[in-house]
Parts: sequence; structure tokens; C-alpha cells
Amino acid sequence: MPKQYSAEFKAKVALEAIRELRTTSEIANNYGVSRTLIDHWKKRLLHGAIHIFSQVEDLKEQEDLFNDIYKQIEKLSTDLDDLGKEILLNRE
Repeated sequence: MPKQYSAEFKAKVALEAIRELRTTSEIANNYGVSRTLIDHWKKRLLHGAIHIFSQVEDLKEQEDLFNDIYKQIEKLSTDLDDLGKEILLNRE
């Protein structure tokens, strides 16, 4: 059965590999894991970072859309109030 590593350990090793202060071989020897595994963790971490930032952009777009819709609702509500007042004045 392959050895299981914690998420924290994987992140620590992958971050060290991304920093490139030491070679992948040196990191592998230091932590007792293969270079291939380190490269895999590094790729996963970088890919995950891309998703984090794209989610932030998606949230910003959703917030902008919500704000636009809210403004439209406010305008329609005001228009409806004005129309109701006009109808009441015309009845008199």
C-alpha cells in the first residue's frame, strides 16, 4: 500500500519546489519522497491556485450582475409607485 501524505505536507513540499531555492532532487532527498511525486504536487498546487483566482473573478462578476439587477428592481419599483400615484390622481 502506498504511503499516505497529509495535505499540509504536500503543500509544504510543493511550495518549497515552487520557490526553487533548492533542486527537486534536494527536496526529494530531504523529505524522502520521489521527484515525480513532488512535480505532481507542484502542478496540482499551481492548478489549484488558478482555480482560486478564477473563482474570485467569477464572484466579482456575480456581484456586479447582482448589483445591476438590484438597480433595475429599484427603478421598476419607483416607476410602479409613480404609476400608481398617477392612476390615483387621474381618478379624482
